[in-house]
Amino acid sequence: MLIMSFNVKRFILFKFGRYKRVINYIKEKKPDIIGFQELTDKSLRLYRKHLDKYNIVGTVGSSKNILLREYCSIFLDKKYKIISEKTYALTHNPNLIGLKEKEDNLPRICVVCHFMDDNHRYMIINTHIDNTDGKNKKKQLDIFQSIIDDELDKDELLIITGDFNMSLNNKNIPKYIKEHKYLDPFFDYMGGSFPSRPDMRMIDHIYLKGFDCAKFAVDTTSNDCGFLSDHNPISCEVTPNKDNLL
Repeated sequence: MLIMSFNVKRFILFKFGRYKRVINYIKEKKPDIIGFQELTDKSLRLYRKHLDKYNIVGTVGSSKNILLREYCSIFLDKKYKIISEKTYALTHNPNLIGLKEKEDNLPRICVVCHFMDDNHRYMIINTHIDNTDGKNKKKQLDIFQSIIDDELDKDELLIITGDFNMSLNNKNIPKYIKEHKYLDPFFDYMGGSFPSRPDMRMIDHIYLKGFDCAKFAVDTTSNDCGFLSDHNPISCEVTPNKDNLL
């Protein structure tokens, strides 16, 4: 199973060329699962049309205002059977999409999907945590985890994808990984997924529970074919291992 997390940089007005390059990139890499961040109405519509090997969950935007709206959609290969999905707000009332706390820059959401194959049941959750430098990041991380705790069944293997806007330099992230016993394949990675901000570096993450990770990658060459995003896509090649649920 190849899992990708990719912030594709939100643009309201942009020529089709960049979207086409993203589509071609995804077709070349052939991930089984993609957690996207910063999708817009336009990009979601184009990716839905041209990446037809995937089912899409998370088609509820973060805001009614098109200038602020973001989709954290998850694309799953059609070989998987979707059981259920839901979108939540990262606020004190997660069921009210479109709201934000006073200290937040933008309305933020996460998308949960339960799915299965012939052998296992899975839950994936994808998010984009706020980009301010205040304490609200920790608050959103706590809300995010409470959603996981409420949604996750004990026999499900867990996949977490997202742009957390926090690297390992932020004390909240190592503490979060250790407290919840998540596998972070990139924990010792010395590079970054956000090269334009060396002080932030590895802010895109994939966390796992119930898996072994054979390979992981930050694709620092993704823009060689033409600009795709200010983020480098990250990916993990994994195999289920229920012993790692403990």
